[in-house]
Amino acid sequence: MQRTLRIRCPGDTENAKMRKAYRQTVAVLQREAPPGLRWRSSITPDATHADNAQKATPLALQWAYPVHNGVEASP
Repeated sequence: MQRTLRIRCPGDTENAKMRKAYRQTVAVLQREAPPGLRWRSSITPDATHADNAQKATPLALQWAYPVHNGVEASP
């Protein structure tokens, strides 16, 4: 079974402590992600701390469960 992790941050609108934690998490994953873990990190455009989850969730689901030629990929 493939494991999938998607991390998103609102970017410049986020407070400095959260931006630092995001960068540190990405650095750890780059160095130490276990084999078989499919992961991706990115900035959510036009998001704030308050609405990042709402804006990022559809994008993360599209990445985790892509649809090709109208056929859903199995997770």
